[in-house]
Amino acid sequence: MSKSIPLTQGQFTLVDDGDYEYLNQWKWQASKPLNSPRNYYAVRNQQGHSGQGKILMHLMLLPLSDGKQTDHIDGNSLNNCRSNLRRCTYAENQFNRHPNRNTVSGYKGVALNKSGKKWQVYCGGLYYGVYANKEDAALRYNCVAQLKYGQFARLNIIS
Repeated sequence: MSKSIPLTQGQFTLVDDGDYEYLNQWKWQASKPLNSPRNYYAVRNQQGHSGQGKILMHLMLLPLSDGKQTDHIDGNSLNNCRSNLRRCTYAENQFNRHPNRNTVSGYKGVALNKSGKKWQVYCGGLYYGVYANKEDAALRYNCVAQLKYGQFARLNIIS
């Protein structure tokens, strides 16, 4: 089971029951880092020898080690349940990113070609064909991403 901890800006974060009391002893804020302007993260202030710093909740639960990062499996940076956190490389973390918000297709790895009539598929900087509709192109991306990135693939939800 999970419990929610309130943050600033009307946000909240989910944590496991076993972590709730420990984490709830601090005041947490909802913060959007510059490199991820659409995702809030649960952060708290920490006073140290060299001044004040910020502590990310997910790094308290699964600290960095051996050059690895901590990834939110479901892409929800406010879901800090341990079952939603995993260690990964920088590249693996990038595979799990949501599609660019400015994409014309609305799908990851799918772009309208210059003629404006066909949908092209790209994955990992490589071209994987052209399709008459964006849904078929998104399905192709999903197949390629699953093969290339395995459990770290962020797959399109086809509408």
